[in-house]
Amino acid sequence: MEYRYGLRNFVIALLTLLFFAGCRQTSNYCPSGLAQSQQTVLSDSLKKLDSLVLQNRAIKFSESLKYAKRANEIAKKLNTHDAFVKSFIMLGNVYYSSKMDSGFYFYNKALLLIDSFQLAKERGKVLYDLGMLYSAANNYKKSISLLDSALVCSGSIRDFVTISNSLNSLVNIYLDIGEGTKARKMYDSAFVIAKSKYSLPANGDGIREPGEI
Repeated sequence: MEYRYGLRNFVIALLTLLFFAGCRQTSNYCPSGLAQSQQTVLSDSLKKLDSLVLQNRAIKFSESLKYAKRANEIAKKLNTHDAFVKSFIMLGNVYYSSKMDSGFYFYNKALLLIDSFQLAKERGKVLYDLGMLYSAANNYKKSISLLDSALVCSGSIRDFVTISNSLNSLVNIYLDIGEGTKARKMYDSAFVIAKSKYSLPANGDGIREPGEI
């Protein structure tokens, strides 16, 4: 299993490097010269498409894929690193539950671009997405490692949503593999953050408590 994922990630990285090499030859991911007003409209469209992808991916795959592909076309018009990262994440989100290999492919494309151009804002989110994908594939060791990294990255930029999501997911994984002590530690951290940042009710609704059936 580990060998298969390692080989897959190597192939993904190689293909992605070739992809970016081709892009650099033609554009270097420089802004396309659009007027500021056009850039704003297209950037707003990316945000709307992101919401539509997430809303439809579980129930309307073809519809969700259509939105993600539209986002990729917008990214090509904007021609910025950030726009391409967002479109790759959307494509990864579409394939998350239906075509796992494609999900890995697009999340890793996003991560490679993030690391190449130090786009810290998105790194924690992609690491979280990858961690959840490995969890769905029952590779808990890799999932825990990625979620731990997501915590570090999101903590450095105070991205409390990703911090909370990562902690909650770690609670669930540790419970599923019988690591109750570690689950309790993650639960306590998640509860403190959620309660202080989001005015969580005193009973901790929304977080699966260790010992809960």
